[in-house]
Amino acid sequence: AAAAAGPDLAAMQARAEKLDAERAETRARVAAWKAQQAARSRQEEEQEQHTRVMQERTTAASEATRRATIKAQVAQYRTAKASEESTHERAGKHESEPTAAAPVRAADLAARRAADAARLEQRRIAAERVAQEDREREERMAALRATVRVHATRDPARLLAPTASTRNREADESPTGGRVDADPPRLAVPAWRRGI
Repeated sequence: AAAAAGPDLAAMQARAEKLDAERAETRARVAAWKAQQAARSRQEEEQEQHTRVMQERTTAASEATRRATIKAQVAQYRTAKASEESTHERAGKHESEPTAAAPVRAADLAARRAADAARLEQRRIAAERVAQEDREREERMAALRATVRVHATRDPARLLAPTASTRNREADESPTGGRVDADPPRLAVPAWRRGI
């Protein structure tokens, strides 16, 4: 029995050692997997950080470009405005000085004023014509109203008197009383009520 117990004991020890080796191998694999996952996680975080930094730099650069563009546009507007004002000042000085072009402008101005005055006169004449037509129409209507006088006397008894069509209907001796029955009765008369 002791000899039989020895091989069993040795087999059990071998099995226990094998299980311990498998457990140690599994622990080593799990530790390696965890280390790999941690390394991958660190790498992804670094990549995201790098992407975020690059995006912020790009945004800052585009914002700086936009500001520079706006600044250039403002400067260009200011210079254009200043040159326009100086041109107006020079033109104002030239207008105050008598030149050969000034009489031409005055003649052109006089022609425009004459054309405007003619246009205003035409409008005034057209408005007067319309007003005259309205007055004539009102006079004709007043004359017509004066010739046609309606003198209706109040007759309270007329309100309750039958009309001519009602009198004609009452005079008619037909069963419908002179009316056309637009909606004749559609119900059949029961047999027990016929002839009653």
